[in-house]
Amino acid sequence: KFLQSREAISITCRACPSGSFSVKLEDSQGTTYICQECPSGSFQASGASVSCNLCPAGSYQTETGSLGCNRCPVGQYQNEEGQRGCKQCPTGATTLLLGSNSMSDCGCTAGFINIASGAALECVR
Repeated sequence: KFLQSREAISITCRACPSGSFSVKLEDSQGTTYICQECPSGSFQASGASVSCNLCPAGSYQTETGSLGCNRCPVGQYQNEEGQRGCKQCPTGATTLLLGSNSMSDCGCTAGFINIASGAALECVR
């Protein structure tokens, strides 16, 4: 709950709830701390924190104020931290499990064959 003024008689400090972190606020009335929601691509599972954690590779978070991240679905991967979504495997390819963190986890689906050379993936019928 926000106050119009910090001149109230009984203001008490409280730890920020999970999904948020404490940010320093300086203004004409002095210094205080406010709680701010974790941005998308990050999370904070425990309260009383001064920062949020980036979603690890293989996961994502589209919402703000999150307590955790979602694993990338089958057919997608995410090789970077702190992301709002996952990357789609190339056409005709999929991953076998949730939470893939590399395009190398993508492989051609049944009925397709990889015709690319090296580390590339190009699945054709």
